[in-house]
Amino acid sequence: DFMKIPKWFWVGLLLALFLRLALIPNPGFEADISFWKAWGLAVVDKGIIEGLKVSNSNYPTPFMYVLGTMVWMYKLFADPHNFNEFWTNTNLLFLTISKMFPILADFGIAAILFRASRYGSILALVYLFNPISLIDGAWWGQVDSLGLFIFLLAVVAALKKMPLLSGIIYMVAMMTKLQNMIYGPVFFLFIWQYLGYNGLIRAITGAILAFFGLNIEFFLSKNMD
Repeated sequence: DFMKIPKWFWVGLLLALFLRLALIPNPGFEADISFWKAWGLAVVDKGIIEGLKVSNSNYPTPFMYVLGTMVWMYKLFADPHNFNEFWTNTNLLFLTISKMFPILADFGIAAILFRASRYGSILALVYLFNPISLIDGAWWGQVDSLGLFIFLLAVVAALKKMPLLSGIIYMVAMMTKLQNMIYGPVFFLFIWQYLGYNGLIRAITGAILAFFGLNIEFFLSKNMD
């Protein structure tokens, strides 16, 4: 019931949003922002397979789709082949589009924390005002929070006793940001303890299916290397 949510929580949410919007014009971690542009443009221009071949990308397929989506959205408003405009480190349009991914993910994480316990409103604001979450996404332009948000969705699916879906979502999370592999052992151990051996097998099956599904273009075109 939204009417029961305290006003201070809404004020906190608005302030957290304002802080993030105010940080968007900062050039961020310029090396990575440049990689986002180059890798995303390669995907938009040449497709996922050839785009990976002609770029120095070291990320898996889902993350490359994220970067391709950034450039595709940019292309709706401006020309990414306008060299001087696209590649300037103060390109506000690209900074806004690229940083909206981690900003929205931050609020997605906050929403999950909000529903997690009776102290969810406090946990959500603690996360949103954590300097790391502000610096990493809205300031630097990193998208770690996007991978974390997807991972937490996998945890939610496990808690709702949907191990197959949970495994699928976990693989999407890991291949969006590879750092999520550090949660793998604990995640699958949790599923084993919570849902038993059959639940574990279903989760692993979901993860394997997702891996093949997320890389289907490379399998079909014999470009797995």
